[in-house]
Amino acid sequence: MRPLLLIIASLLMVGCAATTTVHRPPGHSLKGKKIYFVDHNNTQASDDFNNILVQSLKARGLTVTTNKTAKVPEDAQEIVYYYVVWFAGKDPDVFKLDIRIKDAVTGYTVAKAKTYHPYNRRTDTQTAVDETLDAIFASPDNNEPATRNVIGETVHSLFHSTE
Repeated sequence: MRPLLLIIASLLMVGCAATTTVHRPPGHSLKGKKIYFVDHNNTQASDDFNNILVQSLKARGLTVTTNKTAKVPEDAQEIVYYYVVWFAGKDPDVFKLDIRIKDAVTGYTVAKAKTYHPYNRRTDTQTAVDETLDAIFASPDNNEPATRNVIGETVHSLFHSTE
């Protein structure tokens, strides 16, 4: 009976899953790309969010510049675009974050990731940024789409408990 209840409970939680998906097109790699420009010509994002993103990229050992004019420095190898959707209310928690990295010369998307946090899995800005960038930079040469699904991890832990 317990396994049946766990299955039913896990199916009900599917709509509550926090997910991060990443895609890197075949033949493109971020390996060796060290100079990034973050496009802050984004009216719905705050300076604080932009700074968190820039600092998270710098923490990965990258050289990062940003400005609000969308003037890309000549030495930039990659351009980072983002779109963030916030939860309504006083807390600045991220509901959805899309980050797209494009080649600065060709404009071709070399990596993109999306993180989604439903209300019951709210997360702060720093965590959402780190989750999304971790997905992008986890394996720069891996061109296979990867998905992290919290509900899958929860179901797995229910059936494989250490008790």
